[in-house]
Amino acid sequence: GGNYAFLSSFGSVDNVEPFATALAYFSQKNPGIPVFKGGLPDTLPEAICCKRYDLITLFDVLEHIEEDEKSLQVLSPLLTAQGKILLTVPACPFLYGVFDKNQQHFRRYTRSSLQQVIQRAGLSLHFISYWNFFLFPAMVLRRLSEKHAKNFSPEEEFALPCFPLNQLAYSMLLLEKFLLPTVRFPIGGSLIALISKKGV
Repeated sequence: GGNYAFLSSFGSVDNVEPFATALAYFSQKNPGIPVFKGGLPDTLPEAICCKRYDLITLFDVLEHIEEDEKSLQVLSPLLTAQGKILLTVPACPFLYGVFDKNQQHFRRYTRSSLQQVIQRAGLSLHFISYWNFFLFPAMVLRRLSEKHAKNFSPEEEFALPCFPLNQLAYSMLLLEKFLLPTVRFPIGGSLIALISKKGV
């Protein structure tokens, strides 16, 4: 539910979540805002399936779903004629470790593997790039230390760094946001892609 306020500034937003704890968190963070219980690929609620959307967002969702290709196929009919799907996923399979397992990730993607999933799902790819490029060296060190740590606590992953480091990281992400329209980063901790129906 952390993205709801931002997304709703662009138009009407429908929210879908499969897990009860996350549903409760959303309702607490966004009181009075409806959220549908359901998931991909087989349990989307009827209230969602009967609509058509200009934009569907999957922010770090696809890696949690075993049938990623089928999930994209299910979403394609829900798009308007010019509708798009904007998605992000964790990148670089060699980083897969304790954090991913605890977060119930089935995989991390490469640019090539994500492109293949999109193509097999019968969708058109408009934009794809790695991101989290400037923070990538620190991310690699973090993941490698997790693999060798005897007493790694998953909670450590969500602890904010000290204020100066957090501001520095935020500034690096803002710089990437500025560069992404014209720059395709060669590597990064995540991938971002914009896709649509075939031929659109």
